[in-house]
Amino acid sequence: MKVIVNYAWCFSHGTLHRFRYRETPWCTAQWVSLDAYSEEAALAVKQRAWGGARFLHELPAEQQLAIAGGEAGEQP
Repeated sequence: MKVIVNYAWCFSHGTLHRFRYRETPWCTAQWVSLDAYSEEAALAVKQRAWGGARFLHELPAEQQLAIAGGEAGEQP
């Protein structure tokens, strides 16, 4: 059986997270879901959306507010 993974960028931990499909995400920090089916694609989506920023404070204020308000993607 193939395990389906959902990818998310965590702006609190500064890294890519992998969550098993239909399971409660284990990270309760500030992450944003990425619409991708592979790690490589997920990193490309992240790069297009937020460039080289790893942590929330590295983004412009508008993007920080969008992420904190849940407008930039799905979050718990």
